[in-house]
Amino acid sequence: MLFHRNDPNYYNQRGNLLFSQNRFEEATSEYDKAILLDPNNPLYHNNQAYALGGAARYEESIAEYNKAILLDPHNPDNYYGKAVMLSELGRYQEAITENDKAISLAPRNPLYINEKAYALEHLYGLDEYGMPLPETKRAMSTDPNSWIYHFNKGNLLYVQGRYEESVVEYDKAMSLNHENMFLRDNKRLALDKLKMLGNASEESKKAMTTDPNNSVYHFILGDSLYVQKRYEEAVAEYDKALAIDPNNSDCLHHKGMVLFWGHISREEAIDECDKAIFLNPNNPDYHYTKGSLLYAEDQYEEAIAEYDKAIALDPSNSEYHLFKGNALYELKRYEESISEYDKAIFLDPKNPTLFYRKGLSLYELKRYEESIVEFDRSITLEPEKLLNYRMKARALESIRSLEEARKVH
Repeated sequence: MLFHRNDPNYYNQRGNLLFSQNRFEEATSEYDKAILLDPNNPLYHNNQAYALGGAARYEESIAEYNKAILLDPHNPDNYYGKAVMLSELGRYQEAITENDKAISLAPRNPLYINEKAYALEHLYGLDEYGMPLPETKRAMSTDPNSWIYHFNKGNLLYVQGRYEESVVEYDKAMSLNHENMFLRDNKRLALDKLKMLGNASEESKKAMTTDPNNSVYHFILGDSLYVQKRYEEAVAEYDKALAIDPNNSDCLHHKGMVLFWGHISREEAIDECDKAIFLNPNNPDYHYTKGSLLYAEDQYEEAIAEYDKAIALDPSNSEYHLFKGNALYELKRYEESISEYDKAIFLDPKNPTLFYRKGLSLYELKRYEESIVEFDRSITLEPEKLLNYRMKARALESIRSLEEARKVH
C-alpha cells in the first residue's frame, strides 16, 4: 500500500478508471494526487484537464491544458483538448486558433479537423438552407476561392441577361458547394433562358425582353427578381406573365419554386408544380422540383414517387438518383439509398457529395470500414469540406475500443 501511495501512476490509473465510469469529480481528485507526486508529467495534466471538462469546469480545464502545453508543446492533443473547452465556452475564434496548432502538428487527424469545423459553424453560422449568415458572406464575398463569390457574380451576370457567363459562374460555385439547392436552381434558370432565347432572332429577343405586353418579358423579370431573393415581387411578375400566357409551364414551375423557397405559400407552391406537370408531364425537372418540395416537407414517400418519375424520363441525371437516395436515407432504407448513390456515382464519378452520402448510409448500417472508404473518396475530391473529416472521425471512433478512443483524446 505504501508503494501505491508513492506511485503517481497508481493515482493516474485510478483516475482513468473513474473517468471511464463518468465519475469525473472523483477522477479529478485522483489526478490531483498524481500531479502532486509528479507535477512535471504532461500526461497527468492532460488527463486532469479532460476530467475537468467532463465535470463542466471548463476554465479550470483550460488552465490544465496550458500546463500540459508548457510541458509538452509538440503534443497536438493538448491543443485539441483546449480547443474543445474553448468551444464549450463559446470562444470559437480562440478554439479555431488552438485547432490550427493541433492540425499543424497532425494534419491528417480527423478529430482535429472535425472540431475546427464545429467551431467554424458556430462562429459564422448557417441558415436553414445551408447558406452562410452575413458575417460569413462578408468574409467570403471577395474571395475568388469561395462559392459565395461565384454565386454573387453569377447572379449579377444573370440580372444583366448574360446567361452563358452566369452558368459558368454557377458551375464554379457548384464545384465548391455541391449540396446547395439555390445554386442548382439558379443555374437551371439561366439554362432555361438560354433555351428560351436560343432559337429567336435578335429582333425577337429584343421584343421579348423589352416589351411589357410579352409574357417572356415578365417571366425573365420574375427570374431576375428571384435571383435577387425579392420573392414577392418575382411572384407578381410571374402572375403577369401567366395572365398573358396561362399555359406557360416553365413560368408555373418557377413560380412554384419561388413560392416555396421564399416562404410565401408552400401548399400553393406544390399546386403550381402540379399545374406545370399537367401541361407538360414529360419534363423531368418538374417532377424533380415537386419531389424536392415534398422532401423539404418531410414527405419522403411522396418525394420518391416524383423522383421515380423524373428518373423514368431521364435516367442519366445523377442529381435525380442523389435526391431519391437522400429520401430513402431519411426513411432509414439505407441499403436502397446506397443503390441510388451507386447509380449516381456511375453517372458522375467526380462528385464528392455522392461518396459522402453513400458513406453516411454505410455508417448508419454500422459498416464503418466501408463508410471510411467512401469518406476518403469524398475527401480526395473535395479536401476542403470539413464534414467529410467529421464523419470519418465518427466512423473511426465507432470502430475503436473505449481505451483507444481515450488515447486519441
